[in-house]
Amino acid sequence: MTNFRDKGDNMAKDFKLIKPTMEYEKEIQNFREEFIINGGDMDGCLSLRRMENISDWIKQVEDFSSEDTCPKEYVPQTQFIFIREEDNKIIGVIQIRHYLNEFFEKYGGHIGYSVCHSERKKVMQL
Repeated sequence: MTNFRDKGDNMAKDFKLIKPTMEYEKEIQNFREEFIINGGDMDGCLSLRRMENISDWIKQVEDFSSEDTCPKEYVPQTQFIFIREEDNKIIGVIQIRHYLNEFFEKYGGHIGYSVCHSERKKVMQL
C-alpha cells in the first residue's frame, strides 16, 4: 500500500493505492455504477463494466496478474484502486501491464487508468 497526502483546499486528505479486494466490494460497485450512469470508457478496469458480481471481477484481476493464468491474447498486469481514506471512495483505478504484446504496443501501452467522473478536474498536490 502506498499513501499520499493532498494539501489542497487547506484540508489534508489521505489516499492509498492498493490491490482490489472484497473488503472494498461496496466501493468498487459504487465506482462501477458511477461510470455506467455517466457513460465513458472504463480503461484499465478489465471487464468491470460487464461484471455485476464484484467477486467475479476480483477473480479476473487475480487471473490476469500471472502469466500462467492470463488469457493468451492479453499480458500479465497488476490492478490497483486509488482510495480516499476519509470516506473510502475509489477515486480511480490503474492497471500496469508487465510487458507489451503487439496489440498493447499499438493501442494500450503499459498503463491503463480511469478516474471517476465526480473526481475529475480537481487539483491534487502530492
